[in-house]
Amino acid sequence: MKKWINELKDGERTYLLVLLHDVARGITNKGVPYLSLNMQDKTGTIEGKYWNIPQEDLNLFHPGMIIEIKGDVLSYKDQLQIKVFQARPATKEYDIRDFVKSAPLTKDDMKKK
Repeated sequence: MKKWINELKDGERTYLLVLLHDVARGITNKGVPYLSLNMQDKTGTIEGKYWNIPQEDLNLFHPGMIIEIKGDVLSYKDQLQIKVFQARPATKEYDIRDFVKSAPLTKDDMKKK
């Protein structure tokens, strides 16, 4: 069953298919690289931190990609975010409409009004 960003709850482990809106590299105080991921689907956006990312994956992710992630949902400064422990480019089929907001009415409904 498909899970949406607006259905996430603090403390749960999740699997999501998301659109990467933005990707930023960072370095921890211990000198370990990580990625900050701004992810979205048609229901909203969420920030994610990909800690302990394999070195070979540091340049794999870029804005505009659809990716599969596994991680833990947690609250940080009163905002939900995902502690990502696995990410990869999407291998499942998807509908691009699942990742962008759309009008609440169909094109035909709007023409009728």
